[in-house]
Amino acid sequence: MPSKSKSLPSPKSDAKSESVLVQVGDGVLQSYSALSVPQKTTWDKQERYLVQIRKTRTHSHAAEYAGIHRDTALKWRNNDYLGFVSRLAEAEATFCDMLEGHALDTALATKPGQSPILLITLLNANLPEKYRQATGLSEDTAKQLLRKYKQGRQKATQDEQG
Repeated sequence: MPSKSKSLPSPKSDAKSESVLVQVGDGVLQSYSALSVPQKTTWDKQERYLVQIRKTRTHSHAAEYAGIHRDTALKWRNNDYLGFVSRLAEAEATFCDMLEGHALDTALATKPGQSPILLITLLNANLPEKYRQATGLSEDTAKQLLRKYKQGRQKATQDEQG
């Protein structure tokens, strides 16, 4: 008899195998075969949804592929039903890794005159912490703006009085 693993199934795992454990709530793990029929149905739909997230990270496409309404996936995430939150995070990370690999391939193959704008936009949207430029004001810049504002107000007041 296969030994039971202590981790959630990876994307390529066969969740229907007796040796794969499924999170059913508050960290409780049980084998796929021990799930109720409705839980198995939901798990299978979640896995179909996650397949599309790994490919596109587009929730509407994933919902359509899984045969569910997009709000259903939001409920799974909000309630972490069957450990959905960690599995979703893993699927999104897989998509981002794929996107970065494509970006590298594209960058290496880019010829003069070709525009990488769409790829840059996708990287900014999916990995903002890594690819989006910081746009906040520094403390020094804010102080300079306040100083100029005060000078302008003082000059305006003097002009009105003078």
